[in-house]
Amino acid sequence: MFKHVLASNYFNLYRVTENVYAAIKTNDLCMGNAGFINLGDKVVVFDTFLSIEAAKELKQAIINITNCTNFIIINSHSHIDHYLGNCVFPDQTTIISSEIAYPKFIENNEEIKLEENLYDKEIRDLDDKLNTLTNRDDILDTNNFLIIYKNLNHPECKLINPNVTFKDNLSIHGSLDSIDLRVIPTAHSHGDIIATTLDKSVAFVGDLLFIDEHPYLGAGDPIKLIKELRTLLHSEIKHFIPGHGPICSKEQISEQIEYIETIITLVKENLKDSDNLKASDLPSKYHHYKGPCFRWNINFLTDYLKESKEIDFDSK
Repeated sequence: MFKHVLASNYFNLYRVTENVYAAIKTNDLCMGNAGFINLGDKVVVFDTFLSIEAAKELKQAIINITNCTNFIIINSHSHIDHYLGNCVFPDQTTIISSEIAYPKFIENNEEIKLEENLYDKEIRDLDDKLNTLTNRDDILDTNNFLIIYKNLNHPECKLINPNVTFKDNLSIHGSLDSIDLRVIPTAHSHGDIIATTLDKSVAFVGDLLFIDEHPYLGAGDPIKLIKELRTLLHSEIKHFIPGHGPICSKEQISEQIEYIETIITLVKENLKDSDNLKASDLPSKYHHYKGPCFRWNINFLTDYLKESKEIDFDSK
């Protein structure tokens, strides 16, 4: 359905529409997806990967395809797997985040230390630990940290903050196309950005969508996330580029809404014994889901539900 234009060492690049390209990760070092929109006189890059090498390959692919080096970067939200690759783009590059998310970028980057080979010991210890683990959740959790430390240990790694913010909506216009940005105050996280093409056919939605993976619910509000997913479900948009997983349609949005409602109900029904819940306790249609977020979600939802009263999936 989508033209496959490049298989890099880190991602597959697809041409979704005439000016829209999705970089879907194939290497775990990337952790998530990225992409770009060719506006003609400028290129809007939506997220820049966790991997420095993947970001380099993405930048070169953009230049090869568009013959343009006038980049504008959109960081969809403040989770590091979506913006560590900012550092491979020129120093003068405009990097946009939402006004709400911006303080979290600053906080994150002040807390992270970067020195040459700083994380060598942590990487060795986590590699050794992986050889001893048998619990699925522990293996996924440890591997997640291992991937982050390996990327932070890259000799060219720098933490680059956004330098432009906006509050609600922003449009970026070029000689070929335009793109509209919308801020969601709280959903997957606080200040998520959705980027939609002018013709409303394609949207980059960041971590509002995890396809064939357990979505991470612990950084925002799962009920508000469901509300935003329903908004997408009733929109004109046909193709969605998620933060994690393949390009998808509204069918997968419906599945994620159902997943969130299902896991909330599962925890609610087992609130006193939630520590013993396993991914296999979900319906079989979710048993192929990847990633470490199941256990994180269970822990988050246990606290969330203890603090909440009745949850109405339809009205909130």
